[in-house]
Amino acid sequence: MKIIDKVINLIKYDVADKDVLEVACGRADLSIALSSVARFVNCVDLVDFRLDPDIVNCNNVQFSVMDATDMKFNDDSFDTAVIYNAAYHVKEVFDKIVAECFRVVRGGGSLYVVSSFSIDRAVIEDEIIPLLNGIGAQFTVQRDKTFITVRIAA
Repeated sequence: MKIIDKVINLIKYDVADKDVLEVACGRADLSIALSSVARFVNCVDLVDFRLDPDIVNCNNVQFSVMDATDMKFNDDSFDTAVIYNAAYHVKEVFDKIVAECFRVVRGGGSLYVVSSFSIDRAVIEDEIIPLLNGIGAQFTVQRDKTFITVRIAA
């Protein structure tokens, strides 16, 4: 089983038949994979040059060039938000991204930070988890030899 399939299996309850946002999507591999289980997936990134061309084959996925610290979505637009394999890239603005995700995710929803990259794992362990503790966020951490997952209650 591929890592991305394991991730989807782990977060399936919070994405199946729901509206999902992928932040800092890069190639949008996760968004494309989520298209088979989610109702609709919006994915955003600062640039589009990495985007997988197969995204056009997904009727329920929409990509936008957008700053995740100032998203153009209405409040309460999504059931779940996911940051996948991007913690290192957004670490300098993670607190702002969390605030924006909390704004656009409906109450009772979740924000996931998931990574299989060692560089991200270090950022999650050394910076993100202490930040979440510092702001009193409700979250759980699941560590596995393949990836780390932080589920934050919105």
